[in-house]
Amino acid sequence: MAQVIENLLSNAVKYSPEGGNISIETRREPDGFLLTIADQGIGMTPAQVERIFNKFYRVDGTNTAVGGLGLGMSIAKHIVEAHQGEIWVESTINQGTTSYVRLPLSDLS
Repeated sequence: MAQVIENLLSNAVKYSPEGGNISIETRREPDGFLLTIADQGIGMTPAQVERIFNKFYRVDGTNTAVGGLGLGMSIAKHIVEAHQGEIWVESTINQGTTSYVRLPLSDLS
């Protein structure tokens, strides 16, 4: 799970403007645990959000894009699902992205 958190935080930092806020929240729910990481970055279109967990997908594929291989979110999804959890992203262009990870209680003990 440390790799998941590292990947989500790395993306939040990479795609946020200098001085932008990144928030991390955790919450125990009746049936599990919810982690939320939100940034005030460049955001994504709905079409980009749909593809964010695809291997090698890069939101910005230009030569001036932030570095990376496009594997971080795919890896995060595989790890979370291996723990019977779920991961999803909500985003708005020019307003930021929020990533969510929900794990069941059985994985918290």
